[in-house]
Amino acid sequence: MFVLINVFSETMGISNLIPAAECDLQLNESTKGLLSSMPFFGMMLSSYVWGYLGDTKGRRFVIMWTLLFSTLSTAFTVFVKNFWVFLFMRFLTGIFAGGYSGVMYAYVGEFNITKYRTAVISWIGVAVGLSTILMPLIALLILPYKWHFIIYKGYEFRPWRLILFIYSVPGIIGGLWIYHLPESPKFLLSINRNQEALDIVKWIYRMNNGANEEFDILKLKPETQGNGNCLKGIGSILTSLKNQTIPLLKPPYLVYFVACCFIQFACFCGCGGLALFLPDILNKLKKLKNETPLNYYVCDAVHYNSNHLETTKNTTVINEFCDDNVNPSIYTDILILGGTYFVGFLVLAIIIRPNTRRYIIASTLFLSSMAGFILPFLTSHYLIIGCFCMFLMLSCVNVSLINGVACDIFPTYLRSMAVSVSLLFGRLGGTVSSNVIGYTINSYCYETYFGCATIILISCVASFIVTKR
Repeated sequence: MFVLINVFSETMGISNLIPAAECDLQLNESTKGLLSSMPFFGMMLSSYVWGYLGDTKGRRFVIMWTLLFSTLSTAFTVFVKNFWVFLFMRFLTGIFAGGYSGVMYAYVGEFNITKYRTAVISWIGVAVGLSTILMPLIALLILPYKWHFIIYKGYEFRPWRLILFIYSVPGIIGGLWIYHLPESPKFLLSINRNQEALDIVKWIYRMNNGANEEFDILKLKPETQGNGNCLKGIGSILTSLKNQTIPLLKPPYLVYFVACCFIQFACFCGCGGLALFLPDILNKLKKLKNETPLNYYVCDAVHYNSNHLETTKNTTVINEFCDDNVNPSIYTDILILGGTYFVGFLVLAIIIRPNTRRYIIASTLFLSSMAGFILPFLTSHYLIIGCFCMFLMLSCVNVSLINGVACDIFPTYLRSMAVSVSLLFGRLGGTVSSNVIGYTINSYCYETYFGCATIILISCVASFIVTKR
């Protein structure tokens, strides 16, 4: 769960800090979208390679090393003052986060039998809900302080930079925990390391039943062979990479694979795209309502800030009047959103069953899309928050659900690759949507919301393909 908390905090946490970092990094709407999407872009580019390494070198191997380098990358980012260097470091963090974020689902799923796998993956998804509570809570506790330290010329260490590092702490805890856990026995079976797999199964049995319990099984059933043998030369590596990929692009897996990829793309458009702008949107709405008692639509706040900035386009004026004050109450609103995430994942983990999964996936995607269509027409603050909660949470829970579906559909030697590549398309959705939103939300606010909602509605139809198996 610490690993999944780290995935979410490393990718989504920056959205909580953008309003406070606006002046330090000289951000506008376009660069906000670029900064928000950069971890997703890094994860998207690296997911394929990490999926391959997870299927050939081991799940635990990939998770441990990518967690280490992700944490180091974030630690370095904290001390960067230049926007473009900061952007590159977030990209680098995303590259490493792409390793543990996808392979982790295969790792956890393979320690459980098919009967319990869906429920277990849903239970670890509760970590996403927990992280959406922790991130705004940390911001609420630290951001209101105005202290700063000058560490080197032109660089001020301010509260938002401390929060950025704190967001990486779950990765440190998760990495230390994974270090003391064994490799997936199903992976070891797939590369013909049968005795090691048997020893790990014995260890699991002792952990579950007590050290004195007898384990009578002497041999494990072999898995379909993977490509975990030692590879020498570029040619053999490319051949192995092709062998891990081609089966996903042919029957009987092609239709399921494409459907999984599209659904992940759609879900990330909501929970990984529009969600990144939520703190900034709420902050703008608060500022507008402080100036006038009238009720406004969400898009009115966006248009107001856009028109306001039109009069201050030259850089000198923008820097002189740069406003990075953050209304602390927006984090209270985001805490409410985090609470709905937590409750949503918790309820899902309790009620999910293999025979009810298809109906849960379809209904949550449908309700999410409807909330997206309704959202731009609301003026009540509480209705806006409630609709945002429905739109984002109901799309987000399906990321874990589709990962669980993929773990059931694809065999061991393809599982890590299938999950990682489907998440690759998810990150593509997050990257594309956050950048498109950054460029379009000022001029085409309503169309932006409708576009996200439409994509999620189409994914609702696609969900019947992956769940019919």
